[in-house]
Amino acid sequence: EAKRCPSSLICELTCPIFTALTALVRLFKLQCRKLEVSAEAAQLYLTPALVEALRVLAEMPNTSQDDVDTLLVTLLDDKKGSTKDFQRGALRALLFEASPAFSDSH
Repeated sequence: EAKRCPSSLICELTCPIFTALTALVRLFKLQCRKLEVSAEAAQLYLTPALVEALRVLAEMPNTSQDDVDTLLVTLLDDKKGSTKDFQRGALRALLFEASPAFSDSH
């Protein structure tokens, strides 16, 4: 069985969505640092725009809150060798699973 690849639309959308999420995560980390709290999910209330963006991702088809939580952990991770390419790949995988092409293959 051939492995399906993300559509060109998913590939094109990944970059701008990743840029927006990265900016929101940086803002979140800055706010946490300023308040001297750890940058983790419990503090997300500090950045309502990030909460809203994550909520929109969680509401996509074939996407669960666990998928979005895993993506958030990946985006927040600076220490485990979580490169930008790895983070972008995690987002692309989430978008692909929400796409009709993924649904059609499963």
